[in-house]
Amino acid sequence: MERGKVLMSRHGSSVVVQCDQVVSSLGPSITRSLVEKRPFGSPDRVSYRLVHLILDQKIPGDFSYLYNHCSSGSFFRLTNYGHFSGRVSDTRITVEVLGQERIADNSLVTVVTNELMKAGLVGRDSVRSSVVQRENSGFPIPTVGTFEQFSEDYSVLSETYGDHLITVGVGAGGVDFFQNEILVRGARDIRAMMSVG
Repeated sequence: MERGKVLMSRHGSSVVVQCDQVVSSLGPSITRSLVEKRPFGSPDRVSYRLVHLILDQKIPGDFSYLYNHCSSGSFFRLTNYGHFSGRVSDTRITVEVLGQERIADNSLVTVVTNELMKAGLVGRDSVRSSVVQRENSGFPIPTVGTFEQFSEDYSVLSETYGDHLITVGVGAGGVDFFQNEILVRGARDIRAMMSVG
C-alpha cells in the first residue's frame, strides 16, 4: 500500500487500485501484517472456532445472541440468525468457541450440540447440517501485552498512512475491544471520512 494507491492481490495476480482512502475492519494488528507483508502472530491470542449449524427447527427464544456464562461450557456465544432475519424457516445458528483445544474439530459439533440440548435449545437429532470453521488469526486475549501491541500497530499505521487508511475492529485506537467500542469508533471514523471533500 502506498499513499493514494492500494495493491490488492487476488488469487496470485495483483491489481493496483487508485483511491484516496481505505477502510480496514480487520483491526490494526492484522491490517499492519497485511500492508507490511509480514507474518501475523501474537502470543496473546487464543484459538477461535465457529460451529455453524442448520437445525430442523428454530431455537426457542426471542434473542439474537446468547452468552454462555457456565464455567464448564465449551462455547461463549451463540448467534441466532433466525431472529435477525425474522424468517420462520431460518434455522441457522453459529456457536463461537474460544480455546478448548482438548476438543478435536470432528468432536466439537457433538460437544456443542450436547450442551445446547442440556440447555433446552435443541432436541436430539435436530442438527441437519454442520461445519466447524477455524479462524487462523485466533482471538485476542485482553492482556496488557495485547493492548500494547494494538497501540503500537495502530500508531504505526496512523503515522505511516494518516487519513489514507482508516482501521476499525478489535484493537482500533489501541484500545477498542468490545463490540460497542468497535461500532462507535467505526461509525465515527467512517462518517468523518464521508464528510471530507
